[in-house]
Amino acid sequence: MGTVWDAVCAGVSDPGREIVQARLAITHSMHEAVRAVDLGFHAAGTNAVYRKHRLERYFRDIHTAVQHAAGLPSHVENAGKVLLGLRPHDIG
Repeated sequence: MGTVWDAVCAGVSDPGREIVQARLAITHSMHEAVRAVDLGFHAAGTNAVYRKHRLERYFRDIHTAVQHAAGLPSHVENAGKVLLGLRPHDIG
Protein backbone atom coordinates (compact mmCIF):
# COMPACT_ATOMS: atom_id res chain seq x y z
CA MET A 1 0.00 0.00 0.00
CA GLY A 2 2.94 2.28 0.65
CA THR A 3 4.09 1.86 -2.93
CA VAL A 4 0.61 2.64 -4.23
CA TRP A 5 0.42 5.73 -2.03
CA ASP A 6 3.87 6.90 -3.16
CA ALA A 7 2.94 6.43 -6.83
CA VAL A 8 -0.29 8.39 -6.44
CA CYS A 9 1.46 11.18 -4.49
CA ALA A 10 4.19 11.34 -7.15
CA GLY A 11 1.52 11.87 -9.80
CA VAL A 12 2.12 8.61 -11.65
CA SER A 13 -0.43 8.75 -14.47
CA ASP A 14 -1.24 5.04 -14.31
CA PRO A 15 -0.48 3.41 -10.96
CA GLY A 16 -1.93 0.15 -12.30
CA ARG A 17 1.19 -1.94 -11.67
CA GLU A 18 1.43 -0.72 -8.09
CA ILE A 19 -2.27 -1.43 -7.50
CA VAL A 20 -1.89 -4.90 -9.02
CA GLN A 21 1.04 -5.68 -6.72
CA ALA A 22 -0.96 -4.52 -3.68
CA ARG A 23 -3.96 -6.63 -4.71
CA LEU A 24 -1.76 -9.67 -5.23
CA ALA A 25 -0.17 -9.15 -1.81
CA ILE A 26 -3.59 -8.85 -0.12
CA THR A 27 -5.03 -11.93 -1.83
CA HIS A 28 -1.88 -13.95 -1.24
CA SER A 29 -1.67 -13.01 2.44
CA MET A 30 -5.31 -13.95 3.00
CA HIS A 31 -4.77 -17.40 1.55
CA GLU A 32 -1.52 -17.88 3.48
CA ALA A 33 -3.36 -16.97 6.69
CA VAL A 34 -5.89 -19.70 5.90
CA ARG A 35 -3.07 -22.18 5.37
CA ALA A 36 -1.49 -21.25 8.70
CA VAL A 37 -4.75 -21.63 10.63
CA ASP A 38 -5.52 -24.89 8.82
CA LEU A 39 -2.14 -26.31 9.85
CA GLY A 40 -2.79 -25.50 13.50
CA PHE A 41 -6.38 -26.71 13.30
CA HIS A 42 -5.40 -30.08 11.84
CA ALA A 43 -2.49 -30.47 14.24
CA ALA A 44 -4.89 -30.00 17.17
CA GLY A 45 -6.84 -33.07 16.13
CA THR A 46 -10.47 -33.79 16.93
CA ASN A 47 -10.58 -31.40 19.89
CA ALA A 48 -10.36 -28.43 17.52
CA VAL A 49 -13.82 -29.11 16.08
CA TYR A 50 -15.59 -28.20 19.33
CA ARG A 51 -16.72 -24.64 19.98
CA LYS A 52 -14.98 -24.60 23.35
CA HIS A 53 -11.61 -24.89 21.56
CA ARG A 54 -10.14 -21.53 20.44
CA LEU A 55 -8.95 -22.93 17.12
CA GLU A 56 -12.51 -23.71 16.10
CA ARG A 57 -13.35 -20.00 16.18
CA TYR A 58 -10.14 -19.01 14.38
CA PHE A 59 -10.88 -21.63 11.73
CA ARG A 60 -14.38 -20.26 11.16
CA ASP A 61 -13.23 -16.64 11.20
CA ILE A 62 -10.41 -17.05 8.71
CA HIS A 63 -12.52 -19.14 6.35
CA THR A 64 -15.24 -16.51 6.51
CA ALA A 65 -12.75 -13.69 5.86
CA VAL A 66 -11.24 -15.36 2.80
CA GLN A 67 -14.73 -15.49 1.26
CA HIS A 68 -14.53 -11.68 1.00
CA ALA A 69 -14.09 -10.30 -2.52
CA ALA A 70 -10.46 -9.39 -1.72
CA GLY A 71 -9.67 -13.09 -1.43
CA LEU A 72 -11.07 -14.12 -4.79
CA PRO A 73 -8.69 -16.15 -6.96
CA SER A 74 -9.78 -14.00 -9.92
CA HIS A 75 -7.53 -11.24 -8.52
CA VAL A 76 -4.51 -13.36 -9.43
CA GLU A 77 -5.80 -13.90 -12.97
CA ASN A 78 -6.64 -10.23 -13.42
CA ALA A 79 -3.25 -9.19 -12.05
CA GLY A 80 -1.57 -11.46 -14.59
CA LYS A 81 -3.52 -9.79 -17.37
CA VAL A 82 -2.49 -6.32 -16.22
CA LEU A 83 1.14 -7.36 -15.89
CA LEU A 84 0.96 -8.66 -19.48
CA GLY A 85 -0.33 -5.29 -20.66
CA LEU A 86 -3.99 -6.24 -20.92
CA ARG A 87 -7.01 -4.86 -19.12
CA PRO A 88 -8.51 -7.12 -16.42
CA HIS A 89 -11.68 -7.72 -18.47
CA ASP A 90 -9.76 -8.68 -21.64
CA ILE A 91 -9.74 -12.34 -22.68
CA GLY A 92 -12.86 -13.55 -20.89
